[in-house]
Amino acid sequence: MDEPVGIRKAQKLATRQKVLKAARELFAEIGYEDATIRVIAERAGVSIGGVFTTFSSKAEVLQHVVYDWAEEGLYQELDQRAPELTGSTPERLVALMRIIFSFESQRLKVMLAHIGLSFDPYPAPGARPFGHNQRLLGHMRQVLLDGVERGDVASDADIDLIVDTVAGAYAWNFRMAARGADAEQVMGLLDRQIQLIARGFAAKSN
Repeated sequence: MDEPVGIRKAQKLATRQKVLKAARELFAEIGYEDATIRVIAERAGVSIGGVFTTFSSKAEVLQHVVYDWAEEGLYQELDQRAPELTGSTPERLVALMRIIFSFESQRLKVMLAHIGLSFDPYPAPGARPFGHNQRLLGHMRQVLLDGVERGDVASDADIDLIVDTVAGAYAWNFRMAARGADAEQVMGLLDRQIQLIARGFAAKSN
C-alpha cells in the first residue's frame, strides 16, 4: 500500500534537512571537491538515491547551503543596515560590500566553491552560482539608484553594468582571502576598485 502524500513529503523534507546539514559541515571541513555525494550521504545517514530524490546535483546542494546561510543572517542584517548607510555612493557601496564580506568570509571554503562554479562551462542541473543572487544584487542596485536621486550618480549610468562590475571585483578579491589576506586588505582593495569604477558613473558637475 502506498504511503500517504503527506508522509512522503515529510520524509523528503527530513532527508533534505539531513543532507544540507551534512553538506554544510563537510564543505567547511574538507572542501567542496572532496565532499562527494557519497560522503555527504554517509554523513547524513541516507542513501545516495535519497540525496538525488531531493537535489539534482552537488552544485544544487551547494547553492542551497549558501542561500540558507544568507537567509539565516545576512539578509536580515542587510535589510536593517542598508537603508542607514551614509556618505557618497561609492562609500555606501563599500560599506554594503563590507557587510556582505564579513558574513561570507566566515565560510571561505564554501564561498570559493560557490564562486568557482561561476566558471564551469557545463553547469550542473540546479546550479545557481555566485552572481545569481538577486536579493544581494538588488541591494547594490538600490544604493546606485539612490545615488541617482541624490545627484552623485549620472542619470544615464548603466546600473546593471555597474553592479556586475562591482560584483566581479568583489568575487575576484576572494583570491586574496584564499591566500590568507585579512578583511581590511581585501576590502581596502575593493574600496580602491569601487572608487575607480565610480569615476565612470559619477554625475558630471556643471
